[in-house]
Amino acid sequence: MTNTGRVLRCMIFLAALVVGVSEANAQDVRILRAVSRTYVIRNVTVMQGPGRKIDSGTILIREGLIATVGKEVSVPPDATEIKGDSLYVYAGFIDGLTRVSVGKPKEEPSKEKPNDPGNPPAKAAGITPYQDVRSFLNPVESAIEEWRALGFTAANVVPYGGMLPGSSAVVFLHGGPVDKMIAVTKASLYAELTVAERMYPNTILGVLAKWKELYRQAAQNKSYSAVYASNKAGLESPGADRVLEAFYPVIDKQIPVLFKAE
Repeated sequence: MTNTGRVLRCMIFLAALVVGVSEANAQDVRILRAVSRTYVIRNVTVMQGPGRKIDSGTILIREGLIATVGKEVSVPPDATEIKGDSLYVYAGFIDGLTRVSVGKPKEEPSKEKPNDPGNPPAKAAGITPYQDVRSFLNPVESAIEEWRALGFTAANVVPYGGMLPGSSAVVFLHGGPVDKMIAVTKASLYAELTVAERMYPNTILGVLAKWKELYRQAAQNKSYSAVYASNKAGLESPGADRVLEAFYPVIDKQIPVLFKAE
């Protein structure tokens, strides 16, 4: 065999070796799941409530939930141990009304006065009960970390808006993906005594009157929709109205109304 042939065979062998090593490295680089999602925190002071505590206690956590708390806890062999010497453990606080993790909307320049200020479009008057606060959650907002540092682990979060900003949700303040933060979706229909600018309702009494009007219209629309669904012959279609439809769970007593009151 000529020298040229030997060199060529050597080059082919080295190229094949490089490809093989590259493929092996590519196979080795992969995300591995945790060996165990069971944790035990030992030797912590657990504050159960005013005047009630457990000294040198043990906490067992499985799949992200507290399984057992006490002095004598049976610990599985696959648990990852965390030393809690000198640490105190308290139950997390729940904020009943907050906008933590909700980005504040940018202030828009003053809008033009509607053609009919006595009957303006719903959105212009701050009537958006169909909005879901999940659409506005920001899991990386710095306020989440601040709230958690103060001891808050969950919160009933509401959206920004006018008299009817939208529905609230109970969220965990761990800052994970939005869908993983949700504990209870559409926990309540959120309402404020916030007046509209340069249009109706621009007084507190006007807001209360508009609220009563919308609720009664929703009840009537819901009743008519049920009749229409059972027998459409000779009846005009009720159409779709997302403002009124947002009241249906309230009318059916599935969710409460949460009012902000100063």
